[in-house]
Amino acid sequence: MADEVVWLSYSALAEQLGISREGARIKAVRAQWTRAQDPAANDGGVLVAVPKAVLDAASARRSADDRHPGVPRRRKQTKNGVSPRSGVNGGADTGVVTELAAVRARLEAVEQERDRLRQDHADELARLTAAHEADRRDLRADRDRLLALLDEQAAALRALATAPPATPTSSPDGRPPTVLDTIRAWAARRLGGRLQ
Repeated sequence: MADEVVWLSYSALAEQLGISREGARIKAVRAQWTRAQDPAANDGGVLVAVPKAVLDAASARRSADDRHPGVPRRRKQTKNGVSPRSGVNGGADTGVVTELAAVRARLEAVEQERDRLRQDHADELARLTAAHEADRRDLRADRDRLLALLDEQAAALRALATAPPATPTSSPDGRPPTVLDTIRAWAARRLGGRLQ
């Protein structure tokens, strides 16, 4: 019958299939076979409902291997000619290990590039901040100089506005003042009487 199952412990299943106990456990989980507590075991052992067809197929493979004892079993080959179950690290696939190492190397390279870019960014930010501060200092100095010049010009304009008119009413020889006399008077007032 297709629905026939045999209840086996992981150890017994491993022996029947010719694999490790952990391999039997993983196979049972992947195949989603029913599991139950073993009532005869005091240590909380588990029994697995294995379809009889699986055990029959494993038995047929074993008997075929027994008929040809000098011929090793043929393993499944991958693209690069390495068996998927032969490898290092407790039976891990060599291709997966190699790919994992390559991914780790790429990740390390990416992390180093990220760190280098962060450092470059920090250096550029420090350079730009220093340049910005220097520009601000220069602009403040220019602003202060221009404000001082404006204050000076404003004071000079106020002084001119409050000064009495310097237009002479007559020239030293008694005739009416000319434009030249007016300019001389203004210049004398501006220079503090130093114009002769």
